[in-house]
Amino acid sequence: MRELFCSLTTLSFLVFPLLAGQPPASPYGVCAHLSRGGEAETQVEELNLMKQAGIAWARTDFDWSEVQPSPDTWAFDKLDTVVSNAEKAGVQMLPILGYSVSFASPAHQHLDPWAKYVRALAEHFGPRLPVLEVWNEENIPGFWKDPKAED
Repeated sequence: MRELFCSLTTLSFLVFPLLAGQPPASPYGVCAHLSRGGEAETQVEELNLMKQAGIAWARTDFDWSEVQPSPDTWAFDKLDTVVSNAEKAGVQMLPILGYSVSFASPAHQHLDPWAKYVRALAEHFGPRLPVLEVWNEENIPGFWKDPKAED
């Protein structure tokens, strides 16, 4: 199963640019946590190294809780920085939209607030992010509590 996931992820880095009407700059992409933790502090350097290595895409988490910390609060500043830094480096972002927030948990049981988050993110970034990945490994308990196919 993991082999299939890795193959599909690799294929997506080649296909998504074509769907967006652009030829791929490179067949290579990486998953990096540019929007959180220690990597957020070194993102400019990492993005420049990616570009030097011929990496065209960076997949990273766009955590719902960072974008919408409360039902009426939106905070795009961290993600604006990540996307701008990626653009400057010539690396296309592939954001992973995911994870629950305290006011709508679990997300799959709160689809109206989830849809509001996805819509707000898509509208905010528009064509700067031509593709979005919905969730991450929902079949693993660490990413989705008690995973079930019907959820």
